[in-house]
Amino acid sequence: MLICYNAAAFAEWEKPKVEFSNSYRYLFRERHSIYIQRGEFKFSYDRGTDNFAKIKLSPFIELRNNLQKDKLEYKEIGFEFGTDIFPWFYAGESFQYSRYNYDWVNWLWHPRIKYAAEAETRLKFMLPVYQLSEERKIIAYVLNEFTYSFKLAEGTRNEVVLGITIPVTKYTEIGFDWRHIDRIHDFDSDALEANVSLIF
Repeated sequence: MLICYNAAAFAEWEKPKVEFSNSYRYLFRERHSIYIQRGEFKFSYDRGTDNFAKIKLSPFIELRNNLQKDKLEYKEIGFEFGTDIFPWFYAGESFQYSRYNYDWVNWLWHPRIKYAAEAETRLKFMLPVYQLSEERKIIAYVLNEFTYSFKLAEGTRNEVVLGITIPVTKYTEIGFDWRHIDRIHDFDSDALEANVSLIF
């Protein structure tokens, strides 16, 4: 009885965080660049346990601009629900409404849709590689993102990402990654990405 009481005593909502990130992605196959802007509110419930330590809810909005064509070709709004199953393993599911403004020339099989309700499953394995201070660690990670379109009733995209996150200051992080983008039933891409995030 005492154990249950103590666990409940440590469970609490943490102070919400706001994160703005700006990313530059270069796609080798297409030989063009994407500028990505993302904003999200992060709400976390700390359960005071080792497993499933935090429950997270994050409303977000994301915009992607094709720099070569100077146009906004993708935008989405939604929310993500997830948890740190272990300190080194995160699992999340997002539900989003996406608007497409692609030049479909390179696409052979994908329907030319303009909008879609989607779900995206995110599995992330994390490994601290260097501790800068008590609360700041350089993290290497492997991430898999699978996107399912309710409009098309099928999976449309799977991304595998290898990356590193470096906290520069209390409120600033930078990151670098390589990603393989599998557009299911269509062409694949490989990309390098660099990003800067402001967290308040």
